[in-house]
Amino acid sequence: MRRSTYLAVSLTVAFATSALADQMICTHWSAMDKSRSTISDAGNTWTAVDDPESYSGAAYTAPGDADTGGGPDRPWLVYKLPEPVKAGEGTADGKTWQIWVHMRVITDQNSFYFGTSQDGSNWWPDVIDNGVRVNNDDQNNTDEWYWQDQLTGNDGGLAPLIEVGDNYVRLGPRETTATTDGSPRWDMVCLRNFGDLGLDAQPEDADVLPWVNLTPVEARGKLATTWAAVRNAL
Repeated sequence: MRRSTYLAVSLTVAFATSALADQMICTHWSAMDKSRSTISDAGNTWTAVDDPESYSGAAYTAPGDADTGGGPDRPWLVYKLPEPVKAGEGTADGKTWQIWVHMRVITDQNSFYFGTSQDGSNWWPDVIDNGVRVNNDDQNNTDEWYWQDQLTGNDGGLAPLIEVGDNYVRLGPRETTATTDGSPRWDMVCLRNFGDLGLDAQPEDADVLPWVNLTPVEARGKLATTWAAVRNAL
């Protein structure tokens, strides 16, 4: 795992920023809410693949006949964010949130859709279109891990709707190939309400790594699992 060298650093700074007003909340692909997620639908099936260059040694991809025309018909992975949004930090409070997906684009099939919810059932936005795609054609055929936000390479991209308290995020395939070898893959998704967008403004490894080890029910301040345990669970 290429990021294992950062573990010692991440443990010492794991939650040093928790007292700050700004927030970043991340989750790992394996932490999905299984009761709310759909693994296979509309010709696509989410599939785990080994990838030693990902944060935990594995990633998720959804090969099949993806629909780029928008709409809800696709397999959605649903995640409850493992930390509530603090008072004063929601969209309604004037905060602008960003979504960052750590992903790898192997061919020219390169994108996902996202949505947000406060209850895991009623999803924003009502219309699924390019405003909520995670897409950058400049990354086509690069076959390298990078962080993609909602706006870079996607003019008109919308800022996620995130409110105080519990929030959910969902990801669905937009562009895929027939096999796992060519479909875009991802392993971490982060939501934050500070900083710039763009390839040079990506989340830092030291800030992301503590979230790799969290299950959906663990408190952020209790880093109880080990890298080996996370890898064995995938």
